[in-house]
Amino acid sequence: MISYSHRQPGFFLWLTMIVAAVFIFSVTKLMSGEAPPDSRVILRWIPLATAAVLLVIGWLFGSLTVTIDEEKIVAAFGPGWPRKTVRLASVHGVRPVRNSWWYGWGIRYTPHGWLYNVSGLDAVELELTGGRSLRIGTDEPAKLAAAIAAAAGTAG
Repeated sequence: MISYSHRQPGFFLWLTMIVAAVFIFSVTKLMSGEAPPDSRVILRWIPLATAAVLLVIGWLFGSLTVTIDEEKIVAAFGPGWPRKTVRLASVHGVRPVRNSWWYGWGIRYTPHGWLYNVSGLDAVELELTGGRSLRIGTDEPAKLAAAIAAAAGTAG
């Protein structure tokens, strides 16, 4: 039985991808007007290739879903991969935290351990066995921290 499940969309990530695609398309269009005829064919493929790469990145990292059941916490991006699974028995502490803006989005190693984040600065920090830490980004840090604390308290 799942005791918690929440999907956080990465609106700002998608907005960034769209702005980048429009910028690259515009620059390529401007360049193709001044380019020699034989290189125009290559310049036509740049926006398409860029759009394809941005769509894949958006698909993979466009949202972060956190679920908690009686045994584990799973933080999964987009379609379910990449993901991080943590056994509740290895969680010794949990607290809401605020990340620095330069920690960014995606999967990052920070001075506080690994961070899985799709948007915003709020996160929940897990203190794990062996002195390790993990941060999971969320737009509802108090609710996620309470759910983890409750589940970890009953798990072991």
